[in-house]
Amino acid sequence: FAEHGERIAKEGAELVIGGACWPPGGHAGPPEEAWKRLSKAAGGITVLVSNQTSAANSAMDCSRAQSAVIEQGKLRFTYEGAEAVLLIDFDEQSKRVNSDSFEVHALQQIWAEK
Repeated sequence: FAEHGERIAKEGAELVIGGACWPPGGHAGPPEEAWKRLSKAAGGITVLVSNQTSAANSAMDCSRAQSAVIEQGKLRFTYEGAEAVLLIDFDEQSKRVNSDSFEVHALQQIWAEK
């Protein structure tokens, strides 16, 4: 992942938003370590990762997978749990996250309210 960070930094990236289907200890080790390397290699830019959180795919159990916010090559906070909408307070100008955790809205509850 570090090589991708170096490339996107050269291309002027200011923020990385990624979707993932990467279970803990997945095929290449803990995903958080790869995301931290990406952020660090790209000059510390913020990396926002929305990870799959279900076991729907029998080949890969992501029921304990984490979504994460990484800044300056460090893991800021994560979410592990039922499918949900995750919100953060993001400062567009500084490209930094102001939140200390995700604001979590469980999908099951959202659907029940409709």
